[in-house]
Amino acid sequence: MSSPTKLKINALDEQSGSLKGSGYTVSINPEQITHTREIKLNEEEKSNTAGGNAQYQGVGNETIAFDLFLDGTGVISSTSVEDEIKNLKDVIFDVVSEDHKPNYLLLSWKGINFYCQAKTFSITYTLFKPDGSPLRAKVSLSFLETLDPAKKQARAEQASPDMTHSFTVREGDALPLLCKQVYGRMDYYVQVAQYNGLTNFRELEVGSVLEFPPLQRN
Repeated sequence: MSSPTKLKINALDEQSGSLKGSGYTVSINPEQITHTREIKLNEEEKSNTAGGNAQYQGVGNETIAFDLFLDGTGVISSTSVEDEIKNLKDVIFDVVSEDHKPNYLLLSWKGINFYCQAKTFSITYTLFKPDGSPLRAKVSLSFLETLDPAKKQARAEQASPDMTHSFTVREGDALPLLCKQVYGRMDYYVQVAQYNGLTNFRELEVGSVLEFPPLQRN
């Protein structure tokens, strides 16, 4: 997919990833974009170990945030501020009738193809006509990462507790946390330890391979 010269927000079908409508193209590109990636740490583990470090649990979702400046004075665009905001809302918040949630989105610009959903939407009006109609506004937006349809399906299959998984133990891995990753619960660690013939699940050998079989979920 080629990158547009102006930032574009497209609504997508969440299952197929196909475009829904023509999307929204900004009149003025953002002056800056904040791209944040969450790092998950187990703070509780740190508090239980004197002088210990918080245990790394993985990388969380990414977020992108930026401000859009809308101008209805006619200098940049012939579209009114009200119409620009309506067009933007129609793309972001057009509720899907089946699941009643905002649209699945794709942000596209130079170097950016970000699959996401809107997290925050805030409007600050800065200039008005004598009758009170807005002439300028700032729209502050933030978006939470969502996997594209192909990756989402692959991750769902990889995480399925109905399949057998093999994990190579890395420094800092803990069996209960690995069980939560595979099965969604920590309390399967006893069965997994027995399946792998572990006598001490607290001391996993780095580089060893553990098998996580399908287990009966309560």
